[in-house]
Amino acid sequence: MKKLGFKILEVLGMSLIYLLIGAAFFYGVAWVAQSFALDYLIEHSYVSSEADFWVSVKSWYVLIMMPPIYILIFRALPVDSQDEIKGTALALIYVGDWIAKGALLAFGAYLFYSMLMVQ
Repeated sequence: MKKLGFKILEVLGMSLIYLLIGAAFFYGVAWVAQSFALDYLIEHSYVSSEADFWVSVKSWYVLIMMPPIYILIFRALPVDSQDEIKGTALALIYVGDWIAKGALLAFGAYLFYSMLMVQ
């Protein structure tokens, strides 16, 4: 139990470090982009205002910084649990692959049918 407590503290500490380093880098780049390219972004309708720019920066920051934290949590799990999760993930990817193939096949059949009906 003591070992698990140390693992949890290690994961929390590393996650905090990742978040701080990521924030410094990400918001630094965003500040440079805001300083030099905000007018261009507003002119070409990428963002509507400076506030909208910072909202989108926050959204991208969360999206980019979550996978490293999940990887840290995964590595903190016991090896048995990691193997089970890997097996489950591979099975889900395999099923998702077949579902996507079926959806693409149905979409292709629909396009082919609609092309025949037009002519």
